[in-house]
Amino acid sequence: MKKEDTLGLSLIETIKSSELPEIGQDITEVALDSLLNDGALKDIPIISTIVGTSKTIRAIRDYFLIRKIWSFLQGIKGIGKKEKSKFIKDMKGDKKHSREVGEKLIMLLDRLDDLSKPEMIAKLFKAHLKNKITLNDFFRFSSIIERVFINDLTGLLKLLDDDIVHNGHPYTERLYHLGLSEIIFDDSIYQKIENGMDSITLERGPTFARSNVFHKPIQFKLSEVAYVLAQILLEKKIYGYDFVAEYRNKREFRKE
Repeated sequence: MKKEDTLGLSLIETIKSSELPEIGQDITEVALDSLLNDGALKDIPIISTIVGTSKTIRAIRDYFLIRKIWSFLQGIKGIGKKEKSKFIKDMKGDKKHSREVGEKLIMLLDRLDDLSKPEMIAKLFKAHLKNKITLNDFFRFSSIIERVFINDLTGLLKLLDDDIVHNGHPYTERLYHLGLSEIIFDDSIYQKIENGMDSITLERGPTFARSNVFHKPIQFKLSEVAYVLAQILLEKKIYGYDFVAEYRNKREFRKE
Protein backbone atom coordinates (compact mmCIF):
# COMPACT_ATOMS: atom_id res chain seq x y z
CA MET A 1 0.00 0.00 0.00
CA LYS A 2 1.35 3.43 -0.97
CA LYS A 3 2.25 5.95 1.73
CA GLU A 4 -0.48 8.36 0.64
CA ASP A 5 -3.04 5.55 0.95
CA THR A 6 -2.03 4.85 4.58
CA LEU A 7 -1.93 8.43 5.87
CA GLY A 8 -5.62 8.50 6.73
CA LEU A 9 -5.52 5.25 8.67
CA SER A 10 -2.29 6.32 10.42
CA LEU A 11 -3.92 9.52 11.68
CA ILE A 12 -6.97 7.65 12.96
CA GLU A 13 -4.72 5.16 14.76
CA THR A 14 -2.84 8.05 16.34
CA ILE A 15 -6.08 9.71 17.49
CA LYS A 16 -7.29 6.42 18.95
CA SER A 17 -4.10 5.94 20.99
CA SER A 18 -4.47 6.82 24.65
CA GLU A 19 -1.20 8.68 25.15
CA LEU A 20 1.04 11.04 23.22
CA PRO A 21 4.67 11.59 24.21
CA GLU A 22 5.89 14.69 25.99
CA ILE A 23 8.56 16.54 24.04
CA GLY A 24 9.05 19.47 26.38
CA GLN A 25 10.02 21.93 23.67
CA ASP A 26 8.73 23.76 20.64
CA ILE A 27 9.05 21.89 17.37
CA THR A 28 11.66 23.78 15.41
CA GLU A 29 13.10 22.42 12.20
CA VAL A 30 16.33 21.27 13.87
CA ALA A 31 14.56 19.78 16.88
CA LEU A 32 12.07 18.00 14.64
CA ASP A 33 14.74 16.04 12.78
CA SER A 34 16.29 15.05 16.10
CA LEU A 35 12.97 13.94 17.54
CA LEU A 36 12.30 11.87 14.44
CA ASN A 37 15.66 10.10 14.63
CA ASP A 38 15.99 9.38 18.31
CA GLY A 39 13.20 11.10 20.16
CA ALA A 40 9.55 10.95 21.11
CA LEU A 41 8.06 11.48 17.64
CA LYS A 42 9.62 8.49 15.90
CA ASP A 43 6.93 6.03 17.04
CA ILE A 44 3.84 8.17 16.38
CA PRO A 45 2.07 6.39 13.47
CA ILE A 46 0.99 9.42 11.43
CA ILE A 47 4.33 11.24 11.70
CA SER A 48 6.45 8.18 10.93
CA THR A 49 4.22 7.55 7.89
CA ILE A 50 4.76 11.07 6.56
CA VAL A 51 8.54 10.99 6.78
CA GLY A 52 8.92 7.34 5.75
CA THR A 53 12.08 5.38 6.31
CA SER A 54 14.47 8.33 5.90
CA LYS A 55 13.48 9.81 9.29
CA THR A 56 14.21 13.31 8.06
CA ILE A 57 12.13 16.20 6.78
CA ARG A 58 12.54 16.44 3.03
CA ALA A 59 10.31 19.41 2.23
CA ILE A 60 9.03 22.59 3.84
CA ARG A 61 5.48 21.34 3.29
CA ASP A 62 6.21 18.16 5.25
CA TYR A 63 7.69 20.24 8.06
CA PHE A 64 4.66 22.49 8.40
CA LEU A 65 2.22 19.59 7.97
CA ILE A 66 3.88 17.76 10.85
CA ARG A 67 3.75 20.90 12.99
CA LYS A 68 0.04 21.30 12.25
CA ILE A 69 -0.71 17.63 12.92
CA TRP A 70 1.27 17.74 16.15
CA SER A 71 -0.59 20.87 17.28
CA PHE A 72 -3.91 19.19 16.50
CA LEU A 73 -2.94 16.03 18.42
CA GLN A 74 -1.79 18.07 21.41
CA GLY A 75 -5.14 19.86 21.36
CA ILE A 76 -7.13 16.64 21.75
CA LYS A 77 -4.69 15.11 24.20
CA GLY A 78 -6.93 15.61 27.24
CA ILE A 79 -9.77 13.50 25.85
CA GLY A 80 -10.15 10.26 27.79
CA LYS A 81 -10.91 6.76 26.54
CA LYS A 82 -14.55 7.01 27.60
CA GLU A 83 -15.13 10.07 25.40
CA LYS A 84 -13.26 8.43 22.54
CA SER A 85 -15.12 5.13 22.84
CA LYS A 86 -17.87 5.80 20.27
CA PHE A 87 -15.39 7.26 17.80
CA ILE A 88 -13.07 4.28 18.24
CA LYS A 89 -15.98 1.88 17.76
CA ASP A 90 -17.13 3.64 14.58
CA MET A 91 -13.64 3.73 13.12
CA LYS A 92 -12.90 0.11 14.04
CA GLY A 93 -16.09 -1.16 12.48
CA ASP A 94 -15.55 0.38 9.05
CA LYS A 95 -11.99 0.54 7.72
CA LYS A 96 -13.00 2.40 4.56
CA HIS A 97 -14.83 5.05 6.56
CA SER A 98 -11.90 5.27 8.95
CA ARG A 99 -9.47 5.90 6.08
CA GLU A 100 -11.77 8.50 4.50
CA VAL A 101 -12.17 10.43 7.77
CA GLY A 102 -8.42 10.35 8.36
CA GLU A 103 -7.70 11.53 4.82
CA LYS A 104 -10.17 14.41 5.12
CA LEU A 105 -8.53 15.45 8.38
CA ILE A 106 -5.06 15.42 6.86
CA MET A 107 -6.14 17.38 3.79
CA LEU A 108 -7.89 19.88 6.07
CA LEU A 109 -4.84 20.35 8.29
CA ASP A 110 -2.55 20.60 5.27
CA ARG A 111 -4.61 23.49 3.83
CA LEU A 112 -4.55 25.60 7.01
CA ASP A 113 -2.74 28.89 6.45
CA ASP A 114 -2.03 29.80 10.06
CA LEU A 115 -0.38 27.74 12.81
CA SER A 116 -3.02 28.78 15.34
CA LYS A 117 -5.77 27.11 13.34
CA PRO A 118 -4.91 23.45 14.19
CA GLU A 119 -5.63 24.23 17.85
CA MET A 120 -9.05 25.51 16.82
CA ILE A 121 -9.68 22.39 14.75
CA ALA A 122 -8.73 20.31 17.80
CA LYS A 123 -11.34 22.10 19.93
CA LEU A 124 -13.97 21.31 17.31
CA PHE A 125 -12.88 17.68 17.24
CA LYS A 126 -13.12 17.48 21.03
CA ALA A 127 -16.65 18.85 20.78
CA HIS A 128 -17.44 16.05 18.34
CA LEU A 129 -15.93 13.39 20.62
CA LYS A 130 -18.06 14.77 23.46
CA ASN A 131 -21.14 14.40 21.21
CA LYS A 132 -21.80 18.13 21.16
CA ILE A 133 -21.58 18.27 17.36
CA THR A 134 -21.78 15.60 14.67
CA LEU A 135 -18.90 14.58 12.42
CA ASN A 136 -20.55 16.52 9.59
CA ASP A 137 -20.80 19.57 11.84
CA PHE A 138 -17.12 19.17 12.68
CA PHE A 139 -16.07 19.26 9.04
CA ARG A 140 -18.51 22.08 8.28
CA PHE A 141 -17.16 24.29 11.07
CA SER A 142 -13.59 23.26 10.25
CA SER A 143 -14.12 24.42 6.68
CA ILE A 144 -15.05 27.85 8.03
CA ILE A 145 -11.85 28.02 10.07
CA GLU A 146 -9.84 26.91 7.05
CA ARG A 147 -11.23 29.69 4.83
CA VAL A 148 -11.45 32.55 7.32
CA PHE A 149 -8.91 35.35 7.55
CA ILE A 150 -7.51 34.59 11.00
CA ASN A 151 -7.52 38.21 12.21
CA ASP A 152 -11.24 38.52 11.48
CA LEU A 153 -12.00 35.38 13.48
CA THR A 154 -9.75 36.23 16.43
CA GLY A 155 -11.16 39.76 16.46
CA LEU A 156 -14.70 38.42 16.61
CA LEU A 157 -13.77 35.94 19.35
CA LYS A 158 -12.24 38.73 21.43
CA LEU A 159 -15.41 40.80 21.19
CA LEU A 160 -17.60 37.85 22.22
CA ASP A 161 -15.19 36.85 24.98
CA ASP A 162 -15.68 40.27 26.56
CA ASP A 163 -19.40 39.48 26.99
CA ILE A 164 -20.30 42.89 25.58
CA VAL A 165 -23.03 43.03 22.95
CA HIS A 166 -21.73 44.79 19.85
CA ASN A 167 -24.00 45.83 17.02
CA GLY A 168 -22.68 46.67 13.59
CA HIS A 169 -19.00 45.90 14.16
CA PRO A 170 -17.08 45.24 10.93
CA TYR A 171 -16.54 41.52 11.51
CA THR A 172 -20.21 40.73 10.88
CA GLU A 173 -20.03 42.08 7.34
CA ARG A 174 -16.64 40.55 6.53
CA LEU A 175 -17.70 37.11 7.80
CA TYR A 176 -20.96 36.99 5.86
CA HIS A 177 -19.50 34.87 3.02
CA LEU A 178 -18.63 32.16 5.57
CA GLY A 179 -22.15 31.90 6.97
CA LEU A 180 -21.19 33.56 10.25
CA SER A 181 -23.56 36.48 9.77
CA GLU A 182 -26.95 37.16 8.25
CA ILE A 183 -28.42 40.11 6.39
CA ILE A 184 -31.03 42.30 8.05
CA PHE A 185 -32.95 44.73 5.89
CA ASP A 186 -33.89 47.92 7.72
CA ASP A 187 -36.76 49.47 5.79
CA SER A 188 -37.57 52.16 8.36
CA ILE A 189 -36.51 54.98 6.03
CA TYR A 190 -38.94 53.72 3.40
CA GLN A 191 -41.96 53.58 5.72
CA LYS A 192 -44.79 55.80 4.61
CA ILE A 193 -45.30 58.63 7.06
CA GLU A 194 -47.43 61.23 5.28
CA ASN A 195 -49.89 61.08 2.38
CA GLY A 196 -48.55 57.67 1.38
CA MET A 197 -45.00 58.99 1.00
CA ASP A 198 -41.84 57.89 2.81
CA SER A 199 -39.20 60.06 4.50
CA ILE A 200 -36.83 60.00 1.52
CA THR A 201 -39.52 61.23 -0.86
CA LEU A 202 -40.42 63.94 1.64
CA GLU A 203 -36.71 64.77 2.05
CA ARG A 204 -36.84 64.14 5.78
CA GLY A 205 -34.47 62.19 7.96
CA PRO A 206 -31.21 60.54 6.89
CA THR A 207 -30.68 59.77 3.24
CA PHE A 208 -27.77 58.26 1.37
CA ALA A 209 -26.58 61.51 -0.23
CA ARG A 210 -27.86 64.38 1.88
CA SER A 211 -27.27 63.29 5.44
CA ASN A 212 -24.17 63.47 7.56
CA VAL A 213 -25.32 60.15 9.03
CA PHE A 214 -24.77 57.34 6.55
CA HIS A 215 -27.77 55.07 6.89
CA LYS A 216 -27.40 51.53 5.55
CA PRO A 217 -30.68 49.76 4.85
CA ILE A 218 -28.76 46.46 4.60
CA GLN A 219 -27.16 45.48 7.91
CA PHE A 220 -25.64 42.31 9.32
CA LYS A 221 -26.03 40.27 12.49
CA LEU A 222 -24.15 37.23 13.72
CA SER A 223 -25.67 33.88 12.78
CA GLU A 224 -26.41 30.92 15.04
CA VAL A 225 -23.37 29.14 13.60
CA ALA A 226 -21.15 32.04 14.68
CA TYR A 227 -22.27 31.74 18.29
CA VAL A 228 -21.91 27.95 18.29
CA LEU A 229 -18.44 28.15 16.78
CA ALA A 230 -17.39 30.90 19.20
CA GLN A 231 -18.63 28.97 22.22
CA ILE A 232 -16.60 25.91 21.20
CA LEU A 233 -13.44 27.89 20.45
CA LEU A 234 -13.68 30.05 23.59
CA GLU A 235 -14.76 27.06 25.69
CA LYS A 236 -17.34 29.20 27.48
CA LYS A 237 -20.97 30.20 27.11
CA ILE A 238 -21.61 33.37 25.11
CA TYR A 239 -23.50 36.02 27.07
CA GLY A 240 -24.21 33.23 29.59
CA TYR A 241 -26.24 31.25 27.04
CA ASP A 242 -25.51 27.70 25.88
CA PHE A 243 -25.74 28.03 22.09
CA VAL A 244 -24.12 24.61 21.56
CA ALA A 245 -26.81 22.81 23.58
CA GLU A 246 -29.55 24.63 21.69
CA TYR A 247 -27.91 23.74 18.38
CA ARG A 248 -27.64 20.08 19.44
CA ASN A 249 -31.29 20.00 20.55
CA LYS A 250 -32.42 21.41 17.20
CA ARG A 251 -30.31 18.77 15.44
CA GLU A 252 -31.85 15.96 17.46
CA PHE A 253 -35.34 17.35 16.83
CA ARG A 254 -34.60 17.27 13.11
CA LYS A 255 -33.11 13.76 13.59
CA GLU A 256 -29.94 14.69 11.74
